[in-house]
Amino acid sequence: MSCSRGALLIGVSAVLVACGGGSPATPVQCGSDLATDEELALTPRSDPNLEQLAIVATGRVVAGQSQYDRVVRDVSVIRKMRPDLEGIGFYPGFGQAVIVYATESALAAMAAGRYEAWACLNSRFNVTSMTFETNFMGAPDRVRLEFEGVYDDPLLAERYAELPSVTRASAGAVIGDGSTLCVTAGDPNWHYVVDQGSGDCPLGCIDHDYSYFVTTAEGAVTASGSWTTGSGHPIPSWVTDYVNTEACHGVSFGAPAT
Repeated sequence: MSCSRGALLIGVSAVLVACGGGSPATPVQCGSDLATDEELALTPRSDPNLEQLAIVATGRVVAGQSQYDRVVRDVSVIRKMRPDLEGIGFYPGFGQAVIVYATESALAAMAAGRYEAWACLNSRFNVTSMTFETNFMGAPDRVRLEFEGVYDDPLLAERYAELPSVTRASAGAVIGDGSTLCVTAGDPNWHYVVDQGSGDCPLGCIDHDYSYFVTTAEGAVTASGSWTTGSGHPIPSWVTDYVNTEACHGVSFGAPAT
């Protein structure tokens, strides 16, 4: 029986997929508190990048349908208003993967398909590949999980970190910086900032050209400001309010340098 609806993804290391068996897990162990069956059935959507942005607006492991629909609608209008921004998408601060670190015995059990504790999570969130990796000494110390759906992997990693003999878990890291879309879901207006980054972005963009838009629940979009770092002009309040790593990259590390 397959663990996943999707095709098996092949990694650079040996890839093993295991459903596992054993005693029934509790609903919380299966992640029912993270997302409902109905929510999980919606992912992946037709635009996975904007689905990641919608996760920021939703604040849950998987994007809500209304949030996804609104993000797609709003961003489409913004791009029509400003064709020069059309090529800018969401730049997430994490990759679509969860890295699980575990004891040597647990990793051996995982590789052999005998680690039962994660079977329910893996099945529920549709793990499509497991890539076992080694540390700098060449010893196995972690496994990279990839999923069929689009999730808030830092939140999902927290659940994997609670499993027996798992020492820690984290989302896959993304190196560098780049242009991105930022969203803050208000009530009723939503706030978008399009960040055009430039200047050595692989090490962290030096310069930023920000464009600010406000959208209503009815679909009206208003261009509400622009500001460029190094312009000499005072930092607008909307940059302070709506430009931060949670809104712009989906992670909480404070505000980007301005």
